[in-house]
Amino acid sequence: LVTSRFVAGQPADALLAFLKAGRLPDDPATVSGRPMPGFGWVPEADLAAIVAYVKSRNRVPAGAPVQRP
Repeated sequence: LVTSRFVAGQPADALLAFLKAGRLPDDPATVSGRPMPGFGWVPEADLAAIVAYVKSRNRVPAGAPVQRP
């Protein structure tokens, strides 16, 4: 995730929603073709802390193209 253009291109609230909902393998934005389970059962404050941490560690080079869902 440190070099994830997806993480770099998403605002924190969008990443939080993504973690809550997950993604099905047939979603057009899926890169791997594999499902990602949702974590809606995790308290929102905990998910927000995870998002903040992941965003803080992201090191996408300046000017790199951003991958959008």
